[in-house]
Amino acid sequence: STALLLLLCTGFRRGEASELKWENVNLDDCLIEVVSNAVVVKGKGVVVKDPKTEGSARTIQIPEVLCDRLMEYKNWYYEQKRIMGERWNENEGHLFINLDTGKRIYPTTMLNWVNKVLGKAGLGHWTNHSMRHTNITLKLYNGVPLIEVSGDAGHSRTSTTTDIYSHYLKTRRSAG
Repeated sequence: STALLLLLCTGFRRGEASELKWENVNLDDCLIEVVSNAVVVKGKGVVVKDPKTEGSARTIQIPEVLCDRLMEYKNWYYEQKRIMGERWNENEGHLFINLDTGKRIYPTTMLNWVNKVLGKAGLGHWTNHSMRHTNITLKLYNGVPLIEVSGDAGHSRTSTTTDIYSHYLKTRRSAG
């Protein structure tokens, strides 16, 4: 549920979320910095790359509800590390880990988690990118300035956001 809340509140791409490390999370100021992206490369497994675009390297303010949840999760995380002892594979401090090994999760694992939670809630099948679209659309709906929405989404230009969400922006304009 922490991963789902993170995806909904941040709009992160799954590779950004799976590569997220504790050193990039400032719980005192409720900020998260995106500095890398994990991608799956056929024949090589998970490869860490720079963020998708120049604008994708970013720091975003997160809502207090997510910050509080991450504080709880961090306590749980370090308790799991203590319980696992030598079985814990030092994973460079990734937030989301495989509970059997302590290693960073595979980026597609997020999709499994999302569908498990949404299935239990009777909300059907979504993708990680659905969470991203929901986040961006909600921000636009609530009047968050386009430049801020684009920056939080990691879009290099506001035109990327307007191109992708033009259908929503048109609907919003005619309804308002």
